[in-house]
Amino acid sequence: MVDFVAILVAALENPIVYFLLVFVYAILVAIVLPIPIETALILPIAARNLGLFTAALFAVAFGKAVGAWLVFLLGVSTRSSTRKGRRSTDGSSS
Repeated sequence: MVDFVAILVAALENPIVYFLLVFVYAILVAIVLPIPIETALILPIAARNLGLFTAALFAVAFGKAVGAWLVFLLGVSTRSSTRKGRRSTDGSSS
């Protein structure tokens, strides 16, 4: 199993890599992962790096927004496909 906290700690030195990792992590948490995102916010505070904390905060916000949007699109596509299936079932039985 991958130790995500160790990956985040290793990325603390490079803010761009940390931002991207936290962004992707936030998307995955919003869609499927049942683990808290706060770990990504605690590490910059522990390192006393306010700039990195701010970047992580924006990455979490943007990642959660993108994840929610992807879940919405998944729901819309699922709903339209179930309606098509329901219409074809109703049409063939009459």
